[in-house]
Amino acid sequence: MAKVPLTIELDEETAFRLRIAARTAGEAPDAFATRVLVDAVEAAYWAPAQASLAEYERTGVSYSVEEVFADLRARLAAKQPQGG
Repeated sequence: MAKVPLTIELDEETAFRLRIAARTAGEAPDAFATRVLVDAVEAAYWAPAQASLAEYERTGVSYSVEEVFADLRARLAAKQPQGG
């Protein structure tokens, strides 16, 4: 996958802690920050799916896609201004 440059500004204390954490991990600060950010983004990306699975495992209740979308459409329609 192609790499995309990204600039992130950190306060001095966070940058200092990043350098210490990277040194402790035996990595360059940029490589360490990239790895930690990728891990955090992946966790956040998958969190809703994992929460849904955990809820299903806890309750045994599941919903069909059709049911969910029908409910979503109804909620959206209720928010639309009438007579426009």
